[in-house]
Amino acid sequence: PDGTCLVRQNMKRIVRRETNHEWLAPAGSGVHELLTPMGPLREVSMTTFGVLIRHRPTQTDAERSARNRDIVVKMAAMVSEGGNVEPRHAYDMANALTMEGNYDAADAQLKRAILASENDADRYIYRLGRANVAQARGSTETALQEALAAIGLMPELEMAYYMVSEAFFLSGKWSACIEFFERGRAKKPTMMQLDNPMLRWVSPRMFAAMAHAQLGNPEAGVPLVYEAWERYPNEMVDRG
Repeated sequence: PDGTCLVRQNMKRIVRRETNHEWLAPAGSGVHELLTPMGPLREVSMTTFGVLIRHRPTQTDAERSARNRDIVVKMAAMVSEGGNVEPRHAYDMANALTMEGNYDAADAQLKRAILASENDADRYIYRLGRANVAQARGSTETALQEALAAIGLMPELEMAYYMVSEAFFLSGKWSACIEFFERGRAKKPTMMQLDNPMLRWVSPRMFAAMAHAQLGNPEAGVPLVYEAWERYPNEMVDRG
């Protein structure tokens, strides 16, 4: 309701509420979910609680990437009337290409998404996507530029500040890393971060803590390490 729920896609499915119904994707259908009853007794679950839709697992990242890429290609072909680019499809394609390590092609798709998008919320996500690709390619300067551009679009959201903080850390600019981390933690998270808390808690705090250590003041980073550790104790965070 406040305009900050980004990158969550709800899909409507029409299914028969039959006993023992399980939906598996037929080859080439583009459907890649499992449909299973909610609850231990299938008969009761189907008629009382409904069903749960979840993504069908694949064995490797490469398989998942290829599957997503094929689906996106088919979707993009359906909306290509007049040569127009659907920004969301270009973004999804970029994500699939990034998983394959094809960073040049992913970057080209993200540029298309940015140019074709019609609102700042989408541009914000697409620029952060381009920043991620730039980091993967070792182009920290481009990552920094894209993350700063995202801040300019939606300064009330925290994720871009954390990406700027990380870019400054990788550039050896410790004070700037800490500055943008502190600025970011006063902002609002995106839905992407709520779905993936590592983006919001552990990683940003680790970079800021290490930046404090590089400045010769490791004690200032200790509370950040413990803050992350207490929230996510099962993550591999070094208490030292």
